[in-house]
Amino acid sequence: MDDLIKREKDLHSEGEQVLEKLQILNILSRFGSPKTVGSFATGLMVWRDLDIVLEKEIDEKGYWETVNLLFYSPRLKYLTLTDFRNSTNPNTPKGLYLGIKYWFENKEWKIDVWFIAPRAPGSENFNEWIKEKLDEKSRRIILGIKSKIYNNPDYKKKIYSVDIYKAVINEGIVDLGGFRKYLAKSGRSI
Repeated sequence: MDDLIKREKDLHSEGEQVLEKLQILNILSRFGSPKTVGSFATGLMVWRDLDIVLEKEIDEKGYWETVNLLFYSPRLKYLTLTDFRNSTNPNTPKGLYLGIKYWFENKEWKIDVWFIAPRAPGSENFNEWIKEKLDEKSRRIILGIKSKIYNNPDYKKKIYSVDIYKAVINEGIVDLGGFRKYLAKSGRSI
């Protein structure tokens, strides 16, 4: 398990360098106060993936200016633009999405940027929940499960990191076998 902790720390350090090189937070700060969220913010990285939110009233002009500024960045592989404001998927925020594939030191990074409206008062903030509940034991278990499934084709389509987090923290799941049983209760498998 120590290898998983080391890998997470190495990925986090590399992610900081990617953020600095791409200057994405500086670009986004022209339009509000961006923040990193997800596995980067919670110390649960197992692959090269960064999540950023710009939480304020959705500004289409700022969104398109961001697209324009990023489009000419060196080492940018491609951008994916999607309007999820009317999405019915409970695992997708309602907002404007900017998916970035970026090359850093010959490694591909996936960067998800969300322009989302402010949360309703009292609504669940999953990043805060996981930070509050996470301890070293659950971190190691989550990293172990994520490292075994992150390249599965159903991951990020039918099964999400949040499923792993809830299984480990709320249900006491300690390994991949237990996670499979947890998923089976909802008719899913991995």
